[in-house]
Amino acid sequence: MNHRVFSFQILLRWRKLLTLYCIAVVAGLLFFCMSNGGDLFLYTKYGSTARQHGINGLYARETVEYPPLAVAFIIALDRVGTMLPASGNPLTILKIYDVPPELRDYKLAHRGVMLLIFLFMTWLVPRFSRHCFPDESLWEQFQRLLLFLVAAMFSGYVLLDRLDLALAALVAASLWLLLRGRPILSFGLLAAAIAFKLVPIVLVPIWIVGSMPAMPLNRRIAKIALGRMALITGCVALFCIPMYLLAGARSFEFLTYHQARGIEYESSYAAILMALRPFGYPAFIQAAFGSGDVDSPFSPTILLLAPVLVAFSQIAVWALCLLGMRNRRFRNSANSLAPTLAQQNPQVFVAATLLALLCLLLFNKVFSPQYVVWVLPLVPLIPLKGATRIRFWACTFALFGITALIYPLWWKVVLGPDLPDRPGCMAGPGLLGTGLLLARVLLLAAMIGMLAGWLVQTIRRNGNENNYEKRQDKRMRSRIFPWRSSWWKKLIAANRS
Repeated sequence: MNHRVFSFQILLRWRKLLTLYCIAVVAGLLFFCMSNGGDLFLYTKYGSTARQHGINGLYARETVEYPPLAVAFIIALDRVGTMLPASGNPLTILKIYDVPPELRDYKLAHRGVMLLIFLFMTWLVPRFSRHCFPDESLWEQFQRLLLFLVAAMFSGYVLLDRLDLALAALVAASLWLLLRGRPILSFGLLAAAIAFKLVPIVLVPIWIVGSMPAMPLNRRIAKIALGRMALITGCVALFCIPMYLLAGARSFEFLTYHQARGIEYESSYAAILMALRPFGYPAFIQAAFGSGDVDSPFSPTILLLAPVLVAFSQIAVWALCLLGMRNRRFRNSANSLAPTLAQQNPQVFVAATLLALLCLLLFNKVFSPQYVVWVLPLVPLIPLKGATRIRFWACTFALFGITALIYPLWWKVVLGPDLPDRPGCMAGPGLLGTGLLLARVLLLAAMIGMLAGWLVQTIRRNGNENNYEKRQDKRMRSRIFPWRSSWWKKLIAANRS
């Protein structure tokens, strides 16, 4: 037997042990070695204020920048942290946990819960792979899990110290339920994700299309769509009502907070503005909202243009998803128990979900480093094949790696030196920092282009199959009903003349 074949068979035989080993190594490195807890100070302040003064006191004393469910999550983690011992914890020998006791208790609780969420995602990703790609080999499915683990390592400095891993888990679990034909539970989890952060609101049309029965459009389908919209609206309201009853209208201050934000210095627009400086267009970074906003003559125009670009990109994604379904031939349309569109086309909906989030990353006016975590459980599930898949995964590694370089490793390089004549302002990135920002923009554009190209090819392929089936049906009808055939019609017309 060939030595390589024998080695590969041994690898497959011990694949479960190898998988557990890889997960344990990555989880250990993430929990014990990789941390950047800048936002944990803010979470700790929210939690301690709510504990001392109540939720109403929290909103009265702090400007809360998170939706109600995220605030409830932070408060719950603070309660868990108070149950941990304030001193004598063996983890304090590690540098990342050698912090003041109050922060350490919250940090341990927060990172412990996030580690459990990460392990849940390592359980979910292989099941996604087997469901969406049942014909793939065990080695190919292991490659997808390995990609997830390596990408998690690249984002490790913010993975367990931010809230976005919980958001990614909610979206991934909701998509899993949608593909498994559980639309009610799926919409409930999507509503929880929206109440946690507003980002998944762009996925609502995709979820509505995916939950529709696989039958031609009719009045019943329209009623189901309206019912799904009412369901998710009601669920979002249900998650937000408790905080509203406790804090009133101030529980929605996060909307005005994010509306007032400018062009964040890590966004795609900031990269373009910084690249234009050598051509005589000045730009610098001003500290604001716990980050930095780009001040440039073009900033007001871009602030008006950014939501338009986000809206048009999302509409394009929704249209691609809908067109991919429209070209399908529906059988057993009279069967009320027909599977949903998401069950019939799981790869299309995974691609559309990932594409919608990537477009949001590219065109949003704010790009924080933890935003790449949104796509972490979805990038291993791309339906691309061959060289295109390798290029997409290479772009994924580069995206996560460059994001880690921008923050927290080289963030001072991206911000630039302080301006002595302008307090609280930085000069902005030099050649290296601008190159990193532009490289991330190009990577996002390339990944969006590859996914959009796959969806367009799928639409064309479905259209060709649809046309072929129509021609075959027409030929069969011509044989069974000869008076419908063209030669019979010509003969009747000749006799009439």
